Amino acid sequence: ILLAPFALLPFWTGRILLFLVSIIAFTVTAVKMGASRYQLVLFLFSASVFGGLYSGNIDFLVTLGYWMPAQIGLFFVMMKPQIGVCIAVFWMYMAWKEGGALKIAKVFAPVTAAYLLSFLMYGFWPKYLFNMPNNPWNSGLFPYLLPIGIFLLYKALQLKDKRLSGISSPLVSPYVTGYNFSIVLLSLFNRPVLFLAAWVVLWLIVLVRLWIP
Repeated sequence: ILLAPFALLPFWTGRILLFLVSIIAFTVTAVKMGASRYQLVLFLFSASVFGGLYSGNIDFLVTLGYWMPAQIGLFFVMMKPQIGVCIAVFWMYMAWKEGGALKIAKVFAPVTAAYLLSFLMYGFWPKYLFNMPNNPWNSGLFPYLLPIGIFLLYKALQLKDKRLSGISSPLVSPYVTGYNFSIVLLSLFNRPVLFLAAWVVLWLIVLVRLWIP
């Protein structure tokens, strides 16, 4: 629904407008997540953001939910569970700590209803996700990074640090693309050395893939 206005326009008009909206959304999210000026520039010129912009993907929508209140943000982060599932787990844990099962129901009821409605409209579409690890676009190292992802999620819950849950999501996913790691960069603004290291590594991976047939 959010992309429909772009699809109704002539191809290049819609494509360019989507590109501009994506940049604006990424910028807003980076600022909300505490990026300094140099981090903002590096983030927008990162391999992950560049890949998302080039492919016309929706990661800019998913990451918008990162800084929103949980009840609203869930609609965004769960557009791509490979990016947002651990953030959703973090919000569930925080809801439990704040008000138990009743609080969880209050926070998660809207997005749960939306998922159920989508099953009525499109059938049980999650079954098609089981073959995604075999997709040629898959850049994940599952299950080798799974222990690290689970540990980071544990520390996120222990320290009540949402940023760690953002880092853990792509690490526990069986399917992830290079531009999905924008969520990792967004999570590292408060750790500038690690942010810079991740930025370099993501570009090195792209360059190596270009050089190796």
